[in-house]
Amino acid sequence: MARRKSNTSTVRSSTCYSTREFAWISSFYIRYFIIFGHFYGIFGTLGLIYLVKSLESRWIVYVTQMSHVPMKMSREENRDWLSTQVIMKILEEDTSDHTD
Repeated sequence: MARRKSNTSTVRSSTCYSTREFAWISSFYIRYFIIFGHFYGIFGTLGLIYLVKSLESRWIVYVTQMSHVPMKMSREENRDWLSTQVIMKILEEDTSDHTD
């Protein structure tokens, strides 16, 4: 029965990666507190961080949900992609001619 070699290089690289990632995250928050800590204090800076994260998360949810707004559907016609594009181009040109 053959012995399996332990692959320690994989373990080291993943540990190094998480350490490097932790260093980048820490450097961001250290710089953030150096810049805004004088103006807002510790709790004000933490509040600012969470306010920005909250606004950003709500904006992302709003933007991604806008692509799923229900549209009026007449009926499913099972057309291929090319014919659908041609029909939409013709309809687009017809409506742009009448808007003048």
